[in-house]
Amino acid sequence: MAKASGPKRGARQAAKPKKRATSAPPKLDPDIQRMRERLDELENQARELRAANEELSQERAELRERAGIIEQRYSELLERTVNAQAGTALSVNVQALRGELDEPRRRRDAIGRTESFWMVCPKCGGTVEEIDHCGVKVDRCRSCSGVYLDRGELEVLASTGEGSGFFISIRSLFG
Repeated sequence: MAKASGPKRGARQAAKPKKRATSAPPKLDPDIQRMRERLDELENQARELRAANEELSQERAELRERAGIIEQRYSELLERTVNAQAGTALSVNVQALRGELDEPRRRRDAIGRTESFWMVCPKCGGTVEEIDHCGVKVDRCRSCSGVYLDRGELEVLASTGEGSGFFISIRSLFG
């Protein structure tokens, strides 16, 4: 009987490293690939929207704080103006009109502090700010300079103007 020249039975052979196939990963169905790309796009957009929302929330809080300071300053100036003009009947009438205008504004501001929106320009969608013009709070767009008056504000402006000076006063709102 001839001996086999191979390894002995039960003897361990040195393990040869297996070669891995370095071929490209299997191609996905094109529909699945498009869906994955779209999912990635949507996730990126969602991240951007969350960041923008957080930024807007911070800006809203800052604006509310500024609005409180402006309201306090407005009240102080109004009180000074009223005290200075206490003797004339016109100032009493103007004061009554201003009081009527301020109450709805206070209610609207109270609602605005609890809601998650701020004033938006109906023309261009820009941010609308309240400015003081001749003792009347007027809404003006920061982007397009559009001017918006609440009910009764035009009458108050007209009653405080001096004839032809009224139109010059109104024109200064747009500049």
